[in-house]
Amino acid sequence: MKLLTRTIITSAILACIGFIPYNIYAYTSKEWNLPGIKIIKRSQWVTDESLIYKNTTTNNVDSNDTDETVTTTPTKSQVASNYLSTVFPEQVLLDGIITKINNKTLAWSRGYKTQKSHIIVHHTVNDLTTIKTPEQARAIANSIFRYHTVTNKRGDIGYNFIIDPWGNIYEGRGGGESVVGAHAKYNNAASLGIALMGNFEINEPTKEQLAALTKLSTALMIKYNINPDSEIYSHIDDSAEPYIKDVVTDAFIGHRDTGKTACPGKNLYSQLPAIQQAIRSNLVVEKKLSPAKKVNKVTFIKKPYTLTQDSTTLTFPLSLPSSIQSCTTKQPNLSISCKRIDNTQISVTIKKTDPTKLASGLTSIIITQTGGGIQKLALTLNRSSDQRILMEQTKKTYITKHNITFPKTESNKFQAKISLSDIKKYTKQNVNVLLYEASTTLSERKFLCQQCTVVDDKGIRMNDNSFTIINNGTSLTYSSKTTNKSIKSISITPNKADGTTFITNYNRTSYAGIAWNNFYGTITISQQPIKLLDTEDIRNQYVVTNTLPFDLYLRGIVESNDTEPKEKAKTMALLAKNYILFYLHPQHRHPSIPEKANYIAVDDARIFQKYVGAGVDMTLKNRKQVLSETNNQVITYNNNLAFLPYFSCSAGFTRSAKEKYGWKDTPYLVTVYDPNPCKDFNGHGVGLAGNGATYLANNGSSYEDIITYFYPGTRISTY
Repeated sequence: MKLLTRTIITSAILACIGFIPYNIYAYTSKEWNLPGIKIIKRSQWVTDESLIYKNTTTNNVDSNDTDETVTTTPTKSQVASNYLSTVFPEQVLLDGIITKINNKTLAWSRGYKTQKSHIIVHHTVNDLTTIKTPEQARAIANSIFRYHTVTNKRGDIGYNFIIDPWGNIYEGRGGGESVVGAHAKYNNAASLGIALMGNFEINEPTKEQLAALTKLSTALMIKYNINPDSEIYSHIDDSAEPYIKDVVTDAFIGHRDTGKTACPGKNLYSQLPAIQQAIRSNLVVEKKLSPAKKVNKVTFIKKPYTLTQDSTTLTFPLSLPSSIQSCTTKQPNLSISCKRIDNTQISVTIKKTDPTKLASGLTSIIITQTGGGIQKLALTLNRSSDQRILMEQTKKTYITKHNITFPKTESNKFQAKISLSDIKKYTKQNVNVLLYEASTTLSERKFLCQQCTVVDDKGIRMNDNSFTIINNGTSLTYSSKTTNKSIKSISITPNKADGTTFITNYNRTSYAGIAWNNFYGTITISQQPIKLLDTEDIRNQYVVTNTLPFDLYLRGIVESNDTEPKEKAKTMALLAKNYILFYLHPQHRHPSIPEKANYIAVDDARIFQKYVGAGVDMTLKNRKQVLSETNNQVITYNNNLAFLPYFSCSAGFTRSAKEKYGWKDTPYLVTVYDPNPCKDFNGHGVGLAGNGATYLANNGSSYEDIITYFYPGTRISTY
């Protein structure tokens, strides 16, 4: 269950820190002031500044509003952003933010970072040969502005500056000095983005553009005290968690150095080393060349650590050529101490300082060596105590918001215990299932059954393979090519064990369009009581039931599909088995099934379980294997059958059966934290949450793990 705790905590921390972290809310912007650089201000070239504001007809950037009771599983981008804010706070933590200008809300709040570390060069991908005049260049700048702002929903143009073919420098993203652009994913806050008009995969940059790029970059490096030869960490998308790769680059780079792109085009990219040398020479002349910086080594430990104690000592592989001077972390509620074991290992004691507060998730440890060398160690910590804290916080908020009430009396769910010997006996019985829609939506039912025994209420056998049964209210009409007569009831049974009966006008299909209208076992039409879904009235009418062996009934249940992980499918197979076994006991009748009905199950998931009959064999190719791997298994508590409700998704936690229904004999139906909740939860919430089970299976949990997580104290037994 380690992987479970890992992402629960990571998700919660993400919700706390937000997608874009910053230190203060208020910030006063300043216009760009770069001595010797002539900048065409936005007011001189932007034709429609209204596009940057929220709630215009063309530009609405998604808000950050969230349901306070639900934390969904983090996206890859959120995991990567969390990693950056934890391990590289100096790169991504902002110094301020502006959300409004003249009381008008910006579509994308302007972030500010006063210390920049590098410059990223781009091209705009416009064919340079089509730009004939400066007026055309300004029109293209506006089209780029609109594309970034409206189409890409970046709230404004992404680049900090644009350089046209004549070397004119345009102010790009609004906000003035130190504003954060939107030009290089994961690399925006500490960088400055400069784009040259042109497509430099096919064009050559003009000498005026190269001169302007050199001059502007020199001025920016003077302003922000950047050495072009300094090492910096750039960050690129990666397929493995934390879904980001750190690469060491210089402080003057092309966009392709930060991601999978051809930008700024090969013909410009090839000239960046020479421009970098020119910038360096300019800084020497200006006596502004600061010392080049080296990056601190970062080691990311991929394996998550599940901690059950507030204080734990862990050992990590880490190359340390000298002794440790200090060991610190900026993570709240943690105390860190380190010891160098040898040149290749380090031991770290991690202590949670306040047991009532969270201290889990991605953690960065800063290790200072004797002599001044610094390394960073990044790892994921998960505490079971934090999981409980999060669960209780989520639950309390949800109960308060939705005014949840609790039962005033207690009762037992079980009228009788069901032992393993009882279970073995029940699995040899037939299951009689009401086909709800076939009973309530069809007055005329058309059957097709090759080699079947068809018998009416008087025991008279019909020899037709194809026939129609018409419901007349108080009687039935049997109609075929050879026979037309009134009957009271009818049963259809294939002569072979693997034979099926089709209800050909029963238009029920799978998501893939496969018909779910054929059934193993016996189909019977007879008068029985039925409880209607829409009115909850009970009335006596002709209904369609399907009687078949226990194993074939289990095979026809669809509570998972082939797109879901196999361990989730095995989990659901056992839950479905437990569910029907409970109602096979004569003292347990489902509340939606009338007392005098001879069926004990319903095929509609709104009432009972989703049973689709023989069509499952064409729908779920893995179903037989899943059932084979869980054959003769059942979930028990104290060696008796456990009653195990389940539902699709939760509000972030499951509810105990005692607080939902007042049951006092199901101690395994308790509140647990759900790692994969939804925002539209509207169900009973007791037992297993399907979304959470899928998440656990995708992250390495076995079906035994999933079951014991959602139903603590239960076990898988063999009968």
